[in-house]
Amino acid sequence: MSLQDEPKPSTSRQSPRNSDSSRLDFLSMPSRAFEKAEELARRVWAAGWMVVHHNHLPKWLRDNDFLVKGHRPPMNSYWKCLKSVFRVHTETGNIWTHLLGMNADQFHFSEDILISLSEHCFFQTDL
Repeated sequence: MSLQDEPKPSTSRQSPRNSDSSRLDFLSMPSRAFEKAEELARRVWAAGWMVVHHNHLPKWLRDNDFLVKGHRPPMNSYWKCLKSVFRVHTETGNIWTHLLGMNADQFHFSEDILISLSEHCFFQTDL
């Protein structure tokens, strides 16, 4: 076989898809991913509970007439109540400031205990 008989490599790029359409597909991927994430968030949100208006609460939960929207509905189990900590409602800020403050206080308290124990162990002081 001579060099003249060998097929010459093609200089044009052959692809199964048109380069313009593949570029458009690539550029639309973030938008499609966002739509899918939004759809998932909506399904998760719809599967849970919805916040209620002040007028739809039982009388024993109507303690603030100025907060009229966004109330957490009454929960019939401790587990649902615990999961509601991670949802947005009128008590979200109150819950999280108390949780974070409690953790900071717990850290400070444990730090004080460790320091006093280390002083007692190393310097033989009274507790």
